Amino acid sequence: SFAAMVARIKYFDYPVIARLNGGTFGGSMHLIAACDFRISVEGAQFGITPAKLGMIYGGEAIGEIMAHIGPADVKELLFTADFIDADRAYDMGLLNDVVPRDELDERTYGMAESIADNAPLSLTGMKEIVRALMDKDSLTDAETIWSEKLEQEAEDSRDHREGVEAFMEKRDPEFEGY
Repeated sequence: SFAAMVARIKYFDYPVIARLNGGTFGGSMHLIAACDFRISVEGAQFGITPAKLGMIYGGEAIGEIMAHIGPADVKELLFTADFIDADRAYDMGLLNDVVPRDELDERTYGMAESIADNAPLSLTGMKEIVRALMDKDSLTDAETIWSEKLEQEAEDSRDHREGVEAFMEKRDPEFEGY
């Protein structure tokens, strides 16, 4: 189902980049909000139009989008059902970058390569912490203990040692995920 697909993206262990080569509307806005990064071509349009159809956009979808753009901007999108362009979406905080069409692949894959060069335990642990904060606005005591455990596991890992050694030796690290 669509909800299961969005959840898989949202909770995928590693960062997910949305490469947006055109317009994004309705449920697709929820889908891109579940991604960690969103890179769009200039001139793309974005909109949430259920109000034009007498429908109500789902609470989970609203919350996911609102985590990126805030309540005032999400209300604008929901209540007006107007389309916005990529520059306005960037200004709202929905997009991480807006690039000319001929630079979309270079920017998207460049970011992916930059992320892939980092320690897997760091990426997955920090992604989990960010997601928990976004979902709840703050960590509970139990989640604080949990996040500290994730931090400690990463600090005790071989990848952490490799990362420090590589930094000190001014070379690229060779991470293995443990």
